[in-house]
Amino acid sequence: MLKVPIFQNRSSDFTEQVTLDGFEISLRFAWNIKSKYWMLNTYEEIELGIKINGIKVVHNYPILYQFSTSLSGQFIILKEDVALESEITYDSFGNGYNLFYLSEDEFDLWKDDYGFQ
Repeated sequence: MLKVPIFQNRSSDFTEQVTLDGFEISLRFAWNIKSKYWMLNTYEEIELGIKINGIKVVHNYPILYQFSTSLSGQFIILKEDVALESEITYDSFGNGYNLFYLSEDEFDLWKDDYGFQ
């Protein structure tokens, strides 16, 4: 399991780049001020040109599960601070609700633990 650093204190619309499974990935996150939730505004596999847009960030649900990507694992938001509210807020994203990349084996274990189909 790899914790992906989130630096939302820079802006309500920011981009992170990370290399996973040999692919350079760009993740653009944006805060929807009207609906009060974070979005993965753009997921992009830079070298392959694969782009996915407009995914609401929800904790304990694999973010890209319903999409076809080159990654063998999954991104998921996990709550690490039990004192936080039950929903991700502007300030808690990256500060208690953190982004992780689970390898294929780790994701299979997570699915078994949570009964995810």
